[in-house]
Amino acid sequence: MERSAITVVLLPNAKDSKQLVACSTALGRQHDSLIALGPSALPHVTVAQFYAPESAALELWKQVSHLPAKVTELRSTAFCYFPESNRRMTWIELGFLKTVAVNELHTAVLQTEFARTHEIRSRRGDEFRPHCTLGLAEGKGTFPFDLAPYDIFGRAFTDVTLSVGVNGDDFTYSRALFPERR
Repeated sequence: MERSAITVVLLPNAKDSKQLVACSTALGRQHDSLIALGPSALPHVTVAQFYAPESAALELWKQVSHLPAKVTELRSTAFCYFPESNRRMTWIELGFLKTVAVNELHTAVLQTEFARTHEIRSRRGDEFRPHCTLGLAEGKGTFPFDLAPYDIFGRAFTDVTLSVGVNGDDFTYSRALFPERR
């Protein structure tokens, strides 16, 4: 059986996505990031991620698309570094406030029938950290970077969209399947 990751995410609006891609691209040039946001790694905030065949994405969408759309904005709060102990790599992320609405959405997705019948790949509960990955750099520690040119820090990201799609390499969100883009 095909085993990939399908993910429920919050997608930023087009203007905010453009800023996140520009920041990720510059960060990647400065620190030789192994990933960069762009057409094959869409800016997003993961709500929950599952191991499942891509063909199951519609089933997941049907179960989450009816959830109340209480999350209409995300507020960025921190520029974070998360070293991996086993790969000598550091994930570079823009953290978002874990609001009641974001946490309720996360909990509701994990209470679906889909979540009960598929392996959950993402952090959950108290370990759930809303964030947008901006880069993955070799080494451990901090990677100095000036966020000032990018309008992404300490503000609200409005008009976010709930989406279900598939992940590519290093679990980047590579394709939004639902809702269908026009």
